[in-house]
This record gives sequence, structure tokens and C-alpha cells, in this order.
Amino acid sequence: MLMYNAELLRRAKAGVSLKYIKTQSDMGLLSSPHSGGTAAVLQCPCHRGAACVSASGKAAFSLAEIMIAMALLGIMATAFMASSAYARKVAQSAIISNTALTVATGYIEQIKTIEYEELAACVLDNTLPIPTMINQGTDDPLYIGQYVSKTIPIRTDDNDVVLQTMTLEVMVEINNTYASTGEKLLEIAVHYRWNEPGSTRQRNACIRSARSYVPTF
Repeated sequence: MLMYNAELLRRAKAGVSLKYIKTQSDMGLLSSPHSGGTAAVLQCPCHRGAACVSASGKAAFSLAEIMIAMALLGIMATAFMASSAYARKVAQSAIISNTALTVATGYIEQIKTIEYEELAACVLDNTLPIPTMINQGTDDPLYIGQYVSKTIPIRTDDNDVVLQTMTLEVMVEINNTYASTGEKLLEIAVHYRWNEPGSTRQRNACIRSARSYVPTF
């Protein structure tokens, strides 16, 4: 009996399929290959009888294997969430950077359309506003040598309701080259800065252009 039970354990460890049969006492019995009758009783550890062994004879996953698999899935899920958050942050940063560039470009294009004499007067007196607009019909002046804070919408819904804004600071520098070169030329620089989303890090940028004297008739 003991030798046969040891043989059963050896077969179970080797992955040999064990066939359970029903008896009157509803216990699993295995026919001994060394005798003509039933030689040993193999009680199912999960008390489910033949249902605990698959039809293909393959052993089920152990608790340790399941825990290792769950741990690996958890690590993969954490890495995926971290990469998704980083991708969203990069996309948001790109949107804000492009919005800032678009606004600054709009300002410098407006400044280039202002009369030469009016811009030259602003150079002499930096308290005079540069007559720029944020949109058609809405005055939004800038000043030479002074940062001016602007609230810029960056996301709206289908009804044009503003959902998200950014703060953009803009400053204009104008250099009149007439005294040094004798040419009526104004060198224009628009400096702008903003904060990275979700941080206190500030980014700075600048775009440049020029306005020459063109007589009007």
C-alpha cells in the first residue's frame, strides 16, 4: 500500500494523468497495475473528484505562479500608465509652446504694419503703448521694455466656451538704427515666456523682424 502511494506521488510529480473513478463511497479509486483490483485510495485534495484534473492530464497553475503572473501584470500596467501620462504631458507642452509662438508671431506682424514714425516715438518714450490688438476690434497694447501678461485660451468646446487657458507674458524691444547707420530701420524683437504645464519651470523665446521707413502718399 505504502509503495503504491509512493508510486502515485511520483507519477503526479512527473505529470502523469491520474484517472479517478466513482465508488459507492464517492471517493477516487485508482486501479493498481500490480493487482487485479483496487489497491489504493487517492483522495482528491480539492474534494472535487475528477473535476480537479483536466482532460488532457495537464497540471493546473499553482498559487505561486498566479501571484507571479499578477505581479508581472501589475508592473506592466504601471509602466503603461506612466508612459501614457508622459505622452499626455509632452503633447500638452507642445500645444502650449505652439500657441505661444502663434500669439507672438501675430503681435510682431501687427507691429510691422504700424507707421514708422509711431514706432519711433514709442522708442523715445516707452510709456507710449504700441497699438496692437488681441483680436479684431479688441485693443491689446504692448510696451517697449515691459512684460505684459496675457491670458490666452488654448482649449474650447463646440460652443466656443473656454475650457483651458494659459498665461503668456510678452515684451517688445525696438532698436532704431538711424543714429548708427543713417538708415531708417527699426529692429523689432518680441520676447515671450510661459510656464510648463503642471510645473513652475518657465520657458522663454524670442522672434525678430524689422520695419523700414516706407513713405506713404
